[in-house]
Amino acid sequence: DGALWIHKSAGYRADQIDRVECFVDSASARLDRCQLPSGPEEAKFSTAYCVALGLLYGTVGVEHFLCDSSIDPEARELAGRIQVTESLDFPEHSSFPNRLRVYFRNGCCQEYLGEYGKGDPRAALTKEERKDKFNDCLARICGGADTGDIFQRLNQIEAYADVCQLTEWIRTRLAVQKGDDRI
Repeated sequence: DGALWIHKSAGYRADQIDRVECFVDSASARLDRCQLPSGPEEAKFSTAYCVALGLLYGTVGVEHFLCDSSIDPEARELAGRIQVTESLDFPEHSSFPNRLRVYFRNGCCQEYLGEYGKGDPRAALTKEERKDKFNDCLARICGGADTGDIFQRLNQIEAYADVCQLTEWIRTRLAVQKGDDRI
């Protein structure tokens, strides 16, 4: 969350970043398994790599972690300058909090503190963010076709007396988009 916010708010190039301090709660620290990933499976468990992607591109998407993906060399290099540390200084009521400090070579520092991870009810995704995430997750299945109709119908799931009608419509829609009636 902090990396995405800093990317959006501060104009910079990766070579202008000197170092980054990332403080996470104990739950996030337990998931952080690999500083410098060598493949997409390790990248899923590298907080530093995910922060680097966010700082560089302002997004972290499914495509960065698929089996046929390669590690982004610029993100991996930047991940080497990111120190991830467990912190116990977050407010007791927080949920997946994070603090990020980006130190630039010119002496400036940009800082972010988030008490709630994006997606928590107190830091809910907007409808547009949910749609973007849905599209990102479904893009490979749909072969790049528009998923807006599927998203809209899922958001109106309570209108269906029988959810099987909806799932059959989705299955048929995906099969048509992919040209594969086996879906």
